[in-house]
Amino acid sequence: MVIMSYNIWIAENIDNEEYNQYIKELESIGILNFRLFKEIDKAINLMKYIEFQETKVIISDRLYSEFIKKFKENIIDMCVAPKIIVFTKNKDKFIKNNKDYQNKNYSFYKFGGIAITFDEIKKFLKNEIIPQKMKKSDDIQLTFEYIDCIEKLGLPLFFKTLRENVSIDDMEEYTNSLYNTYSKDNSELRILLDSIK
Repeated sequence: MVIMSYNIWIAENIDNEEYNQYIKELESIGILNFRLFKEIDKAINLMKYIEFQETKVIISDRLYSEFIKKFKENIIDMCVAPKIIVFTKNKDKFIKNNKDYQNKNYSFYKFGGIAITFDEIKKFLKNEIIPQKMKKSDDIQLTFEYIDCIEKLGLPLFFKTLRENVSIDDMEEYTNSLYNTYSKDNSELRILLDSIK
């Protein structure tokens, strides 16, 4: 199974020499399929055509709020859950100027966190960064059962009536537990679970 990853970098000065050096270095270590954009609208238009593939977005600090606004406006047309990382020179200033970033409801839009160095961007693109919430390791053993006959499908149909309402924190903890358990040994599973996260 080949899973192609899209890497989208959005910055106002994306065509300057500094960014050219970044891209050359990334290509030299095998990170390919880059699309560079100065304008958010063009990046959003590309994302509308990406269907269920891993997508990573590197966004400059000045464009972050506008990107999130445009992404939300077009979310109905999206078939992708991008991992977004903010590239900034001053993390504290970025957080101060983007109050919504600390909002818990924004977790979807800040999966990759904030990078202040190019090395952090490289780690993010190579799937070496595990977000803070996902670093917690639980010793829960999870299992999946094979459904080999139609009768076993009855439980999933009535599952909602058997379970209690679960808080968002519990769901996030469960998702983190799945990720920590199954993504270590299999890069394809990690990519799929990243999308769920």
